Amino acid sequence: MNILLLNGTLYRKGFEQLGHKVLAYTAQQTAAEHIGFSIPAILSHTGFEPDLVVLELFGCRPFPGGVTNCPYPLAAYTFDSSFNHFWLRHYLKLMDRVFVDFKDSLPRLAEEGIDAHWLPYAIDPQDYPLPSGEKEYDIGFVGVVEGRPRREALLRTLQEHFTVKVAGGTDKATRLTHRQAADIYARSRLVVNEYLFTGVNFRVFEAMAAGTLLLTEVTDNGLTDLFKPGVHLDTYTHPTLLAKIRYYLQQPELAGLFAERGRREVLAKHTHKHRAEEILDKCADSIGNRLKRDVGKRRRFESQAYFYFSQRWPDSARNLSDRIFKNIDFLTNGGAASGSEEVDLKQDEYYWISTLSQALWSDRATELESTFQTILDQNPGNWRFAIHFARYLQLVVKQKEEVSDSVVKRVRDLYQAGIDWCEEAAPEYRERCLAALKHFGPDSAHFFLELGRLYRSAGHDYEPNYHTSKPRSFPFTAVEWFQVAYAAGAEQDAAIELGLSNTAHGNAVHAIEALLVAIEKGPIAPELVFLAGEQSLMVFRRAEGLAMIEKAIQAKPDLKSWVDKVDLAPEEKSRLKRCE
Repeated sequence: MNILLLNGTLYRKGFEQLGHKVLAYTAQQTAAEHIGFSIPAILSHTGFEPDLVVLELFGCRPFPGGVTNCPYPLAAYTFDSSFNHFWLRHYLKLMDRVFVDFKDSLPRLAEEGIDAHWLPYAIDPQDYPLPSGEKEYDIGFVGVVEGRPRREALLRTLQEHFTVKVAGGTDKATRLTHRQAADIYARSRLVVNEYLFTGVNFRVFEAMAAGTLLLTEVTDNGLTDLFKPGVHLDTYTHPTLLAKIRYYLQQPELAGLFAERGRREVLAKHTHKHRAEEILDKCADSIGNRLKRDVGKRRRFESQAYFYFSQRWPDSARNLSDRIFKNIDFLTNGGAASGSEEVDLKQDEYYWISTLSQALWSDRATELESTFQTILDQNPGNWRFAIHFARYLQLVVKQKEEVSDSVVKRVRDLYQAGIDWCEEAAPEYRERCLAALKHFGPDSAHFFLELGRLYRSAGHDYEPNYHTSKPRSFPFTAVEWFQVAYAAGAEQDAAIELGLSNTAHGNAVHAIEALLVAIEKGPIAPELVFLAGEQSLMVFRRAEGLAMIEKAIQAKPDLKSWVDKVDLAPEEKSRLKRCE
């Protein structure tokens, strides 16, 4: 079988071990060979005829061209799938088979009509020779630490009690090969794993393959489907971590038994060859087929993916704008009904909203402005489009530094229409939003804050696993409007709202960041101080978290009843309940 592998080579060896011919290309390779990074260009240049095209989707790697009309079966495997759901949910609709690394992505993609398969991480056995030599460290950790506050706090805590070897980074000077990481793990008595997301990460597999006992956070996101705690590894919660580390350091024979079982399990079931077999098994019914594509519909999905992708990685946005505008031209010039199912653009608010930010970087702002107005006129009642269109006009005015009374009135009218049309929100939030618009104006921090509350009331509070430290041009959720409000000057109120939203959706890292800002800006309710303490515990800032909970109880003794709901050691609960 001939396999074209694009954007990564992780499973190349696995496919080749199964006897298949693999042609692998990245954008860097095509640039070096002076050909375009597209399926047609690569095939024309090489004369290769694939039976299957496989894409690796990870981070901010470039998108290959020629996907929308590719006649060959398309498969994609993703890394950090839950983190990248905001754009994968569109792009993966272009694929015939989809594989994701995190199990919790499956139901969320199913809601989008995408039938995905779970494909956990795996290792290359050649990188993990049988461990030998003396153990030098109590704990080994390889991974990026800088800019990840939860991980930084965890490692600081461990270093206060044990000898800890920390290595790894993102640049050439600090990045380690898999073999180098395996060597560090093999020289460690334990590996403590922290999840950046909730899914089973690569460190789980590499630590076990290196022959060292793994202590990993408890997660219900697939870990126990793959391994048995107490047999192949062990798990911890933040109150139990230090005690478990001390226990296994005092029980080296037990630690060694678990480590050996874990290593055998990984080598037996979780190698690159195993994953290549899984991919080909799921693709078996389509391999070698030639497929007719509904190009108009697929170009819409592609443009939506480009938009969301470029919002996280703005440096990519300008390059993607050219492709988006080509798609707009195609769809508005009769290409929408190129397949069996007509694409009704006037009903697709997400597609048209996705072009707004791209227009800001183009020389087609005036032309597109009239198009957006036409779409809005044909779809009265589309409240989110009206609000985004108002936001677009605001940003255009700022770019041009030209303010006129007519444009200001138009912006205000569009915001008012969007708020009036938002029947999903409770009436009180619409009223508060309209009052803020009237009294403070459409470019005020107070108005942006109320817009965030309106979006929350309408059920658009938070997009899972999407977070940006800077406000986006076009907020899609309450959290993003709160970020805009914070940047505009509503610092404490916006920080409180960000803390509450992130807490409600389990994002402790960003919740505590926001709540600490709110505390810094001035006194806040004891309940919020207690909440900040609880979130601090979840990011391994234990002493700080306990101190905040104690402070909250001292200010409001009734909060002692909240203590039982917090994940604390028994002696910690007892002490907090006794505090005055």
